[in-house]
Amino acid sequence: MRKLRVRRLLVIAATVVSVCYAASGCFAHDNNEEIPESHFTLVDIEKTTLFDQGGITIAATKLNPQTENGPSLRLHVENSAVKDYVVTPQFIAINGYMTYSEVEISVAQGGEANKTITFDSSPLIAAGIKTIVEVRMSFKLADLNGSTYDTAEAVLHTSAYNVYTQTDNFKGELVVDEEGLIIKLGLLSDESALGKNVYLYAENNTDEAIVLETKDVKANGAELTHYFVRTIKPGMKLCELVTFRDADMVANGIVAIEELSMGFVATSPYGVVLDTEPTRVIFTEAN
Repeated sequence: MRKLRVRRLLVIAATVVSVCYAASGCFAHDNNEEIPESHFTLVDIEKTTLFDQGGITIAATKLNPQTENGPSLRLHVENSAVKDYVVTPQFIAINGYMTYSEVEISVAQGGEANKTITFDSSPLIAAGIKTIVEVRMSFKLADLNGSTYDTAEAVLHTSAYNVYTQTDNFKGELVVDEEGLIIKLGLLSDESALGKNVYLYAENNTDEAIVLETKDVKANGAELTHYFVRTIKPGMKLCELVTFRDADMVANGIVAIEELSMGFVATSPYGVVLDTEPTRVIFTEAN
């Protein structure tokens, strides 16, 4: 087990700007809103087999970065096995940043299915991604008896591969940099429909999957009932919107978040890697 380190209280002053642009790596997006189709660069892919084993074949046939709800990928699934299967994306990363897609693809024995999956664009926009170069995916296969199988990770390259290089331009305050983990808290974004937001950036430079949790969260000195937990695969990055719901804000008399305090716990399959005491970030309005 790695040596556990506890980080002491750190106070950081940050400036909040009234408008954040995607180019700066800070972009408030409400999942209920349409994404400007021009945000993501138009790129294409060649048909690529992502999995072919045990009678199940999964192929990517078309990538469309410019849809109303975010980048989408067309999948073709063939089932020549002796069971019906449900295929679910298990892991997705675009340009090294983890994202998500909630979709299930049901394929009967001897059948095939075409399904378009849409990636959650919020982490991508927050990270400043405009051109998709690489997509990494794995899948969970489940049969009607409850047996499951996790596929290996597959890599899909777009027409921008070896042409465009992704640069990290997330703007935020560094709060953790130890044990192979980097964590930043981004500038406060505009309010979403659910509440007030902060961007959390995390980078896993270890050799193991890391489960990252927040703890001891306070806004303007008031304790919040808040829980954030994500698994970050080795070598991957995460950039997510952390929302503090309006109900908690009203209950604590908070109109604007001027000061945020947050601790972190990171665990690997071998135990606790990092357990920090709260880091306090002070936000001030820009002139």
